[in-house]
Amino acid sequence: MPTLGAWTLPSPAARMNHIIEMARDAATLPDFAPIDMTTSNVDFYDAHTRRFVTEDVVYMNPTRTLRYFAETIRASGVHPYVALWNVSSIRVSAAFVEAGLLPQPLYGGIVLSEGGLFAGNPGTVRGLEAMADFIPATLQLGNRRQEVR
Repeated sequence: MPTLGAWTLPSPAARMNHIIEMARDAATLPDFAPIDMTTSNVDFYDAHTRRFVTEDVVYMNPTRTLRYFAETIRASGVHPYVALWNVSSIRVSAAFVEAGLLPQPLYGGIVLSEGGLFAGNPGTVRGLEAMADFIPATLQLGNRRQEVR
C-alpha cells in the first residue's frame, strides 16, 4: 500500500515514485493503485495493562496529499482504487468524485478491522452495514453497487 501514511511519512512524491515507474512499461503497468482516503490516530493500546503503547502515531493523508495521489495515479494511466476505512473516507471519496478528481465507476474496498482502536469499523455485519449506509446513491461503485446496499 504505497499511499499508507502511518509510521513513516515520506513525501507524497516518494510514495508514488514506484507507481509512476511501473506505469511506464506495459509489462509492469498496474491495473489499480490504492489511495487510503483517511487520516486517523493509529496508536496501540494494551488492554491487559490498560495503557497506550504509543501516543503519537498518526496515519496522515491530508486532502492535498490525497489530491496529489489521485492526479498522479490517473496521469500515469492507472486506475485509482480507494480504501474506505471509515465514514469520513467515504465522504471524502464522494467529494473527490464530484470534483472530478476520481473517476466513476469508482473501485474500492471497505476496510473492516479487528484488534485495533483505529480507522476501520469492526469486522462484523453491523460494522459493514454502518459503512454501506453512508455510500451515496450517486457514487457508482463498479458493477457491484446493488450488492453493497
